Amino acid sequence: MQRVPYFPENAVSALSPYDVVLLAGVPEPVTFFGYPGVRSRILSDRQEPVSICSDPGNVVEALEFLAEASKSLRDVNPDGKARTVLQRPELPSGGLTVEKACLTVSALQPECAIVVDESITAGATYFSLSAGLPPHTLLCVSGGSIGFGIPCATGASIACPDRPVINLQADGSALYTVQALWTQAREGLNVTTLIFSNRSYRILEIELDRAGEKKFGPNTRGLIDLKNPDLNWVEIARGFGVPGSRVYTAEDLRNEFLKALSEPGPHLIEMVIP
Repeated sequence: MQRVPYFPENAVSALSPYDVVLLAGVPEPVTFFGYPGVRSRILSDRQEPVSICSDPGNVVEALEFLAEASKSLRDVNPDGKARTVLQRPELPSGGLTVEKACLTVSALQPECAIVVDESITAGATYFSLSAGLPPHTLLCVSGGSIGFGIPCATGASIACPDRPVINLQADGSALYTVQALWTQAREGLNVTTLIFSNRSYRILEIELDRAGEKKFGPNTRGLIDLKNPDLNWVEIARGFGVPGSRVYTAEDLRNEFLKALSEPGPHLIEMVIP
């Protein structure tokens, strides 16, 4: 499965070849910024949106019925299960980058994990890697909200206490709801929060560039960086009662991630990205 691209022009391009678009338990996709010269609807007037399930709780069943009725159950094993090629990536080494962070998580995440992804720009490579991983649940931001990750991971762990929860979290959006770490500590939840610490609201910088702002003065720059002073996520986590650590290399991330997964209760790892 492919996600609908983030930017509207790319989303329009991805969906434009289809005459009919099935909406399974979701509304029609729209843009969430008012881009000049870009319409809010991603689908064109010639495309027909068809809703097949108004109740999100029955989406899988509805899709199964549709597949059976349309005789589209190809590429499956005799037992009816889809043929999925499991392929974990090799563990990387050396100084940490966003790509190496995603590779490390993908190589080590346990089966049946719940992955909450609010990594925004930093974790872009994780989704494609996740297709070859053992069965797991992936919860993503579905619009333009910010601050979804830490409380969503908290709720997921309360709902499924027997499953490890991994939160891929951008540092900027983490600041909006960081108090949920206290709930994780108070309830002893098995949540591992991985902070992509690039010390900036990178997505806001991208959106400013798209809006035509190519040169930033000190006031604008001050709105999109997380420096002066630098955030200390290890101390922030400890202040809420969550053990924290900081890593600069892929090897250190591997060690701290495995440690967090093997110990009960919440953990936070600050991944320092140059």
